[in-house]
Amino acid sequence: MLSRALTLLLASALAIGCSSEGSNGGGGGTGAVGSQGSVDDSGPGEVDGTATSGAEASGTNGTSMSDPTGGGPTDGGPTGGETEVSTSDSGSGSTGEGDDPVGPSCELIECNGDVVWSRRYGNSVVSASSEAVTAIATDPAGNTVIGGTINGIADFGDLGTIEGPGAGFVAQVGPDGELQWVRELSVVGDAAGLSVRSIAVDDDGSAVVVGSATGELIVDGQTLEGSGSITVLKFDENGSLSSGQLFGSQSGLNAAHAVATDEEGRIGVVGEFRNSVHFGGNQMSALGGAQDVFVAVFDPDLNHVWSRHFGDDAAQTGHGVGFTEGGDVAVSLRNWGTVSFGGAESHTTTGLASMVVARLEADDGEEVWSRQYAPSAGLGAPLPRIVATPDAIYLGTYSSEVESIEFEFDFGLGPSDGLSHVVRLDPNGNAQWDRPITGLRGGVLGLARDSGDGLLIAGLIEGTVDFGNGPLSSTGRDGFVAKYDAHTGDLIWGRLVTDDDQQTVAQQSHGVSTDAAGHVYVGGSFNGVIDFGDGDLVSSGGFGGADGFLAKLMP
Repeated sequence: MLSRALTLLLASALAIGCSSEGSNGGGGGTGAVGSQGSVDDSGPGEVDGTATSGAEASGTNGTSMSDPTGGGPTDGGPTGGETEVSTSDSGSGSTGEGDDPVGPSCELIECNGDVVWSRRYGNSVVSASSEAVTAIATDPAGNTVIGGTINGIADFGDLGTIEGPGAGFVAQVGPDGELQWVRELSVVGDAAGLSVRSIAVDDDGSAVVVGSATGELIVDGQTLEGSGSITVLKFDENGSLSSGQLFGSQSGLNAAHAVATDEEGRIGVVGEFRNSVHFGGNQMSALGGAQDVFVAVFDPDLNHVWSRHFGDDAAQTGHGVGFTEGGDVAVSLRNWGTVSFGGAESHTTTGLASMVVARLEADDGEEVWSRQYAPSAGLGAPLPRIVATPDAIYLGTYSSEVESIEFEFDFGLGPSDGLSHVVRLDPNGNAQWDRPITGLRGGVLGLARDSGDGLLIAGLIEGTVDFGNGPLSSTGRDGFVAKYDAHTGDLIWGRLVTDDDQQTVAQQSHGVSTDAAGHVYVGGSFNGVIDFGDGDLVSSGGFGGADGFLAKLMP
């Protein structure tokens, strides 16, 4: 039986023609790429609550977006669902509903990120309320699953309200921007805390949501058994909780940061833990008093396939996961000591911390290869996020350093300086291109591959940034979204995500995803007033609180 994604792709391929201007209706996506969004991480167990903002168009970069994020959790899981259903784009392409191109070719259509629609998630009555979209992923039919946090009240219209503090939500938004279902997440306890860090959507439209919960976790009125703080939840296409599990001990330093699914429905999760954790195989114990990295693979029903942990008595934290060539699992982490994946070589950081990327065998997690990338002595490496496809692994980095730092890295192509880097590795770990990004602090928090030749990145930046088409300046902490040619690394378009008046408030894009037609979805949060080109969005009724946002853009 054909998978849902393949069936949709074959159906869409029967259409003829290509439009350079898609309508603002519900674009007819077919076959899709899931993606992951995430909140940022500033070090072992450190919490960074930043804000997201809309995007500002510059030159031909299209319309503006903006938005701020109200407190995020420790480290985003929020580089998660990085699943791709790859489609080839040859020649003219085809059209779905609304004349939106399928498998976009930027030689045939204008790829500029123009707005299709934008939506706000929050309230208009509570000034201290703070909401954020912290993770997103898009399914083959063009539905986007979003998750986030609520510290106040979030009003979802006819689908009800959710109140915090310490609450969260998972929701599905249709291709036309209308909410289809919303599920409430809440925790109970003296030290209650909740984060939604990463989402992956499989070919059937089911969503896997990971993060952390300190306290008793309640999902849409159902109390989950167990007392761990690593959360792995699976919702079917209708929003019903089909499976949910808690792992590890009750600690704010135990968390899943990223999730991905493959074409067989396997689920890969990466994160960090202290003390011990048991995913269904042997119990794993962290060394010393610091965190170790865990990697766990489950079948589509969340049954354990294999799990491994890596680290020493210093801290190691896992940030990215994806499935690459042959179903192998790619992971990324930060290393404050020495880490080995079982092969002949171990990696010891030469700075305060290094970045490590590894490829592990599909069946048992044995090492295929691993690479360490260390900055100059005295510097701590930025957060590494990845998205993987059968033919490549894409790395994006993020730093929360307050000072202006240009990290010098050599990924195998010679030294390059940049606050943040976007890198393509082949399946053997060899770098094919490296694109440094300038700025004061910030970088990449979400990556996604589209169904054509595009690589999408999103995150936040402070200062003046150059994605490759000239400088863009922010006056505060602003979000961004940019699109590169995945094969060459050439910039297609890039722009800031900021408030209308370039005010010095914090904004942040947490995640990015795409559908089969190549539409770009970016989520985060914002303060004040933003306009993507389809009318003003006003956070908390103009009272100063932060609201979450989701915007759909043309390829």
